[in-house]
Amino acid sequence: MSAPQARSAAPLLGVGLLFFVSGFPALVYQIAWQRALFALFGVNVESVTVVVTAFMLGLGFGSLLGGRLSRHGGRLLLVFAVIEAIIGLYGLVSLDVFGLVGAATVTAPPWVAATGSLVVVFLPTLLMGATLPLLTTWLVARSGHVGRSVGLLYFVNTLGSALACFLTAWLLMRLLGLRGSTHLAAVLNALVALAALVLHRRDSAAVAQVREAGPVARPRGFRTALVIAAISGFLALSYELLWFRIFSFASGTRTSAFGLVLGAYLGGLALGSIVSLRLTGGATADGQRLLSRLGSVSLLGALMGYAVIPATASLVTLVTWQYGLALLAVASGALGIVFPLVCHLGVTPDARAGDGLSRLYVANILGSAAGSLLTGLVLMDVLTMSQCALLLLGLGLVLSALLYGFSGRTRFLLVGAIALAVLVAHGALFDRLWERLLHQKDYVDQHFPEIVERRGGVITVTEDGAVFGSGGYDGWIRTDLVDDRNMIVRAYAASLFHAEPKEVLVIGLATGAWAEVLRHLPTLQRMTIIEIEPGYLEVIARRPEVSGLLSDPRVTIVIDDGRRWLARHPERRFDFILQNTPFHWRSCVSNLLSADYFELVKAHLAHGGVFYFNTTGSHRAIRTATDAFPHVVRFVNFVATSLEPFALDATRWESVLRGYRTASGPALDLSDPRHVDRLREVVAMVHGLGDDHTDHASPDYDLEGWWRLRTRFGYADRVTDDNMGTEW
Repeated sequence: MSAPQARSAAPLLGVGLLFFVSGFPALVYQIAWQRALFALFGVNVESVTVVVTAFMLGLGFGSLLGGRLSRHGGRLLLVFAVIEAIIGLYGLVSLDVFGLVGAATVTAPPWVAATGSLVVVFLPTLLMGATLPLLTTWLVARSGHVGRSVGLLYFVNTLGSALACFLTAWLLMRLLGLRGSTHLAAVLNALVALAALVLHRRDSAAVAQVREAGPVARPRGFRTALVIAAISGFLALSYELLWFRIFSFASGTRTSAFGLVLGAYLGGLALGSIVSLRLTGGATADGQRLLSRLGSVSLLGALMGYAVIPATASLVTLVTWQYGLALLAVASGALGIVFPLVCHLGVTPDARAGDGLSRLYVANILGSAAGSLLTGLVLMDVLTMSQCALLLLGLGLVLSALLYGFSGRTRFLLVGAIALAVLVAHGALFDRLWERLLHQKDYVDQHFPEIVERRGGVITVTEDGAVFGSGGYDGWIRTDLVDDRNMIVRAYAASLFHAEPKEVLVIGLATGAWAEVLRHLPTLQRMTIIEIEPGYLEVIARRPEVSGLLSDPRVTIVIDDGRRWLARHPERRFDFILQNTPFHWRSCVSNLLSADYFELVKAHLAHGGVFYFNTTGSHRAIRTATDAFPHVVRFVNFVATSLEPFALDATRWESVLRGYRTASGPALDLSDPRHVDRLREVVAMVHGLGDDHTDHASPDYDLEGWWRLRTRFGYADRVTDDNMGTEW
């Protein structure tokens, strides 16, 4: 390579490297900001959709901003540097800004809170979205080729983003937490800004050749490209939602599943962008040839997007669910080929290339936002996974057939044959889908007699009454104190820790078994139940053991995020708050186990009130409880906490148990020797607890007080909203 060639290639390589690094903090922000906003505004599907849509709309309208800025051809890298610096500055203070907005809107109407979350995310993503048109214009001015310029930039940026997803899921959140991760991202933004300034100065010779943009000259295929960009965005985001659901289910709703799925998705898009470089042809787009290729790519993407779902369900019966991410990456790769081809079809390779690209990108983003809203909030609430997948495949096949038709290559017979083959095989492909995803290597033709699929998740009930919410164990539909498979004795212990609970709050309804036990407390006057997933009401309504919850006038069931509800109702006080928390490693569970959350709960306890929650064996949750409350008692894997001393009375508890009744009748039939033995066994659990400073080491089923718990678990780190406990 000659010296002039080396000098001209150096800026190209430098810009590619800059955009690769720029993609890394962008996805760190997305993962961290989403997680922080969920703690403030809730993790119900509506809040999640608002946050995701805000990200996409910010990127889309940011591309319009970038398109207008790209007309100033001689200063593109300088503008890029300024944008990266502003993003980095916002990243440094972003979590504090979120906290202020959350505090200001916590008791406001839902639309105000939604607007607040939109604004705090929209502003920085607006700047992020502006960078692609800027650098596309810069690169097209030097290469004269739109498709390859977009493909190359899309490749390096999404590759950097994919790397960020994997490292965030595996390392960054665990080591740095939310605040440390966002600060690292801000440092990277600053480094990118500095490097862009250096490249801007060194690229002065090339910059001198770039003229200010003239009048817009749209190619003939621009409107067609807009439509294709919008539909492909809708399909890609809709498929991503379906893919995330099956992988989240297979993982048992682990927090890391989001980062890993997003990383595989973006990695696939990056590979698809590279493949697109070989399909764009010369610098001038051949419209019919490109339409034909787009038809083939759309056909391949729709088929592979559909196939990922049943293929993953079969794969997990042989290997772990993470191997299925390779299938997802290949399918998203097919979808990733589309956008660079669309840009080559619809954008003229001149100084206005960035402006044209920005409009196509907005169309793509608006299609993606429509996928988030329509598929995520509507289709997934009224259709099953099987039906959604078939509908999306049908849309992809129609798009492919139309593109073939516009290109003059009528391959309708091919598309029709594929559609017929899929319809014939569809039932077999999706048979026992959720059974395979749940049981995985232990799958031996199990069958769920009840499956509820709603936009918030998938609830499955096994033949023996075990309930799994989105792949995670959520309990049994049983209130039997004698044949106690689900350790329901922990619910019956409410009257041990509080002598007269009148006002009761239950956070998490799930199977309804725990709330059903508390519904029959002798002193109960009113019970409020907060449940995030309305699908559980359908399960409960069909079960006579717990269906009485739905008709009891003393019981109010609210569909909301538990933490958000507490924050929005500061005036409510309760004698007893029950929280049968899911496993501590499941997604967003630390929102209900953190020191920040415990402070919120304390404000809702009446005098002598008790907060009683499931630690699911988390040493960190127990340590956090002993920090937050002066009085803590462990009972099995639950802890009862209070601001006042407990008055534990085994005799009183035994008296309550003797008269306890549920919808199934008396909890104990004292004419049956087995029931008498069980009563003795249960009451015997109330021993081992002396003075808080002298109680001795106890078996797992004895009680332990604050001092012993602090001694045993004081080594563990507290759970905070920032470190998120053991989720990562």
